[in-house]
Amino acid sequence: MAREIPWQGLTPAYTVLVDLGGETVYSKSVGFADLEHRVTADLDTVYQLGSITKSYTAHLVLQLVVQGSLQLQGRVVDYLPDYTGPGRHASLQQLLTHTSGIANYTALSAGQAILSWVPNQREDILQLFADTPLDFEPGSHFLYSNSGYYLLGLVLEAVTGEDYYALLQDRILDPLGLARTYSGRYEDIVDKRARGYLVTPDGFHNAAPTPYLTPFAAGSIQATAADLAHYRRAFFTSPRIADSLRELATRTLVFADGTPQTYALGALTRNEHLGYTVWAHGGSISGFRSHHAYYPELDMTIVVLTNAGNPPVAPAVLSRQISSVLLGEEPVMQEALAIQPAPERLRQFAGNYLMTPFRITADGLFSLLYRDGTLLARLGAADDEQAPTLPLTAVGPREFVAEGGMDLQVRLREKDGVVAGLEITIPAMDRPPFPAIPTGDR
Repeated sequence: MAREIPWQGLTPAYTVLVDLGGETVYSKSVGFADLEHRVTADLDTVYQLGSITKSYTAHLVLQLVVQGSLQLQGRVVDYLPDYTGPGRHASLQQLLTHTSGIANYTALSAGQAILSWVPNQREDILQLFADTPLDFEPGSHFLYSNSGYYLLGLVLEAVTGEDYYALLQDRILDPLGLARTYSGRYEDIVDKRARGYLVTPDGFHNAAPTPYLTPFAAGSIQATAADLAHYRRAFFTSPRIADSLRELATRTLVFADGTPQTYALGALTRNEHLGYTVWAHGGSISGFRSHHAYYPELDMTIVVLTNAGNPPVAPAVLSRQISSVLLGEEPVMQEALAIQPAPERLRQFAGNYLMTPFRITADGLFSLLYRDGTLLARLGAADDEQAPTLPLTAVGPREFVAEGGMDLQVRLREKDGVVAGLEITIPAMDRPPFPAIPTGDR
């Protein structure tokens, strides 16, 4: 941690916890939970978990599936009859696995305008995406969508007649003894709750707060590292969790073309590291980043939390480096090598690429541009000047990493001297590379 985290003195915090078989074998906090009041972070600090909330929401949904109150193939309209949006025929299974095609409200311009500060109600968020056209036919592609999990929260409330947070308390937090896990309501007094920060060229700034009903069932939960570790291990080992529920939560599906899906029904990604299975999920919300991973063969849980929205090391990356050390393999830190491919090589790589079936943009397009001797990555079509664009640094003849704070790696594939496609890796998403093929308009 000392080597990888460059912060010193008055900085935001990281908290790391490693649980082995139900015992904390390592825990460490650096930095401040509250910079202005000089409150140092420790194992009792409460962080916003962001999208790790989805695992709790999926847990509640799958409980009701096991009990027969919900059906995985049941449609949104079956449980929310007043919902008339184009995604009304998407199934709960598709919402759980981000294959519904429903537009992600946090990526919409209208959504961006009210994600922070504005105290929204459920209907305010629903109106953001309810009538937006689908990004694709439900079930045909994967595209991360907070909207799907927002709808799942509404389905839970409609079917049970209870508030989502009351369900969370009664069905998960109380039975598993999670006393330091909270709804995320700003109005509540939460002991040792961290404040969120942004890292800027001018130093650290307070991040805008996110009212809890804005992320709701997709990202509002807060917890300590110890509570999160306890929850994740309990889900896999506690006798309070039915085997049928555990089986459902770890079930991954297959697309029509045979491509395996790696995002399980329980809002966990299935991956491997050094020969071991890893079930993991991360989170990001204004002023906070988070990650947790469970290694079932080792009964090992790793939690990394930080109260910075753009920390120097992504929690998912730090988690994997820590696991490498614990498993006896010193991690090799990737550093930019003194490699500069010739301009004609870079021009050969430039063009539009289509991602399928996994997407990181609504239209599935990702592009590489050649400008002034530099290769740039664009999250969208090459001619879309509004799409996020990042300069790339070569770390190999066909391998590049993004500059500018986003954790993104690009590896080109060639066949017989012709570009055949590329793979995009976003370590913070903790999933295998996204493949993409040239569109032909190069």
